Amino acid sequence: MLNLKKISFISALSFSLLVLIFSSASASNLIKSIKASIDYGFTMTVHGKKFAPRDAVGKELRPILYNGTYYVPAKYISESLKIPFSLDTSNKQLIFGLNNHYTDIIKEKMFDSYAPTNEVYPTVDVDALSIGNNVFSSGLIFNVHNLNASYQFTFNIGKQFSKLNFRATVADSNVSFKLFVIDKKSGLILKEATISNEDISAIDAVVVGIEKVAIKIEALSNNKNIDSPIKAVVGNITVK
Repeated sequence: MLNLKKISFISALSFSLLVLIFSSASASNLIKSIKASIDYGFTMTVHGKKFAPRDAVGKELRPILYNGTYYVPAKYISESLKIPFSLDTSNKQLIFGLNNHYTDIIKEKMFDSYAPTNEVYPTVDVDALSIGNNVFSSGLIFNVHNLNASYQFTFNIGKQFSKLNFRATVADSNVSFKLFVIDKKSGLILKEATISNEDISAIDAVVVGIEKVAIKIEALSNNKNIDSPIKAVVGNITVK
């Protein structure tokens, strides 16, 4: 008889996805249909507080009972425990915890397709990114037309990473810029630095639990007239 006082909650790093169960029995048939039950008699508690996750339409998600074991929604439980979670559909993997490998967020296109503009855009054009002796394999180009304006670009990093790294510099100008790394959701400034003419700055910021991060620059001097755009480059942007 099933002991209903015990739920096989599974450890924080070994949740099961409710929708898909992958079978290794056949390479041509990786999805196995199962018959499971939703147990509306059970509720969930996380760190002593009632936890009632809801789906996209607001319906409360309850534990599912399958073969005597209770399964809970991986994404919502991991977020409640502040454990980064992502679903890699191409490799059919559930990823819990932080990614320990460096990822180039420009080359991986971790931004919205509508985000690039003529003033701020990502590129892998090495010639366009190069300033003096500084060469980047990928990065952001800021074409600053107005010293009274700020310019920014947002990346979707999905709470998967712990640190953001990049280098930054400005081309042929006596104008210096203040650079900010910002949590897009809260507006919290994660890092602040100054970049100037052909001096390269190595910058890193802690991004644990951050879903979207913005890199913003603004001129330190706004009382100068400029005849042509000033180019600033934030290059080799990686997360791990």
